[in-house]
Amino acid sequence: MIKRNIRELSLEEAWEKCLEMWKWISEVIAKSPIRLVVIEMKHIWLLEHDPEMDNMASGCYFCEFRLQNSTNGYSCDGCPAKLIDPEFHCMAVLEYNHEHEPVKFYQKLVELNELRKKHNP
Repeated sequence: MIKRNIRELSLEEAWEKCLEMWKWISEVIAKSPIRLVVIEMKHIWLLEHDPEMDNMASGCYFCEFRLQNSTNGYSCDGCPAKLIDPEFHCMAVLEYNHEHEPVKFYQKLVELNELRKKHNP
């Protein structure tokens, strides 16, 4: 069993850290001449910027927030992005799949964050 000595996340921190991580990932991937593996990029970012959270669910602040605040286990219902757009799914086959289209995924997160701030100033 993986030891999970990680801090509790607020909704605000989940958004902030998720956006920080995906901004970095999208910038590095956009500059790279070779195809990089997103899950490895997430792990590298966590080790360099937030090592305490390296063992969080799926290496994802949104998944971890949902897990910490859900009685449904691994259901995506409490994902912070789904709270803004119920149709959101990080593994969306088209448009912004986080593994295949990380830059578009980051852009989608920025768009959702702008909506979130607009409705919850």
